[in-house]
This record gives sequence, structure tokens and C-alpha cells, in this order.
Amino acid sequence: MVNQILKDMDYFLLTKREALLYNVALCTKYPWLVPKDVPEYDYTWSMLDGMPIGWRKAFGIEMCEEIQQVYETLSPEIKKEFCILDLKEKFGELVIYFYPVVDEIEKISRKYEKLSTTVCQFCGAPATNVSQGWIGYWCDAHARKDSKPLK
Repeated sequence: MVNQILKDMDYFLLTKREALLYNVALCTKYPWLVPKDVPEYDYTWSMLDGMPIGWRKAFGIEMCEEIQQVYETLSPEIKKEFCILDLKEKFGELVIYFYPVVDEIEKISRKYEKLSTTVCQFCGAPATNVSQGWIGYWCDAHARKDSKPLK
């Protein structure tokens, strides 16, 4: 049930209290989303917040589920250290840095990095355009003026 709630909620339309509860549920289910080295972490944000809203809607929880499946098979020592160092959009693509590197999780990461170039960063619809200069992948409704159709 938590998984369906996490998938259905429009995180960016939540009240401050709802966002806090959402992040508590998210970080309880996926403990590796808790930022490391943040004294007195208060759940007002998670490492998933670096993902553009369209990607988060289209595949954010699905990606977390796949990573979690591998995470659950890790040794206790690796689980204790495992975290996302950074998750962001760079040159129009999703980029995720993990520590320590786990080959199976790297494969999952690469899959979603590639998928991100086919999904509108704003709404999660299929991307049909790519902007020039500051690179971004967009659907027709959100394409910038400098965008060109994807081939």
C-alpha cells in the first residue's frame, strides 16, 4: 500500500506536513535515500528530490523498487555504507552517483539514465523534442522555443 501511495502522490503539490510524511514513508521504505553526513536529518527532503518532476512521476518509484530489490541482497556492512551521493539532471539526462559502487545497481542506474532521454522532464509524457544549448528532453506541450524534434 505504501508503494501505491508513493507512486500516486504528486509530491510537488503537497503541504509541508504531507511532504514530511511522504519523505518519512519514502526513506523508511528506501533507507538509502536518506542523505549521509547530514546531522539532525529532518525528512524535509530526500536524495530523490534531485530528480526532475516528470521523471519522478514516470519512473521514480519504479527505479527505487528495482534498486531496493538489489539493496536487500547486500551484506549488512555494504548496506550500512550504501547511499546516493548525488542524483540530478546533467546534460538532459539522469545522473546518479552511488557509494559504494554495486555492479547490479549500476546496471539499474544506467537503464534509467538512458530512459530519461525519452521522457519529458516536466510532465513524464514521452519526449518528442530536445532543446539546444541547455539540453533537456520535452514533450510537445513543454518544448522550449530552441527545441528540435527527436529523431
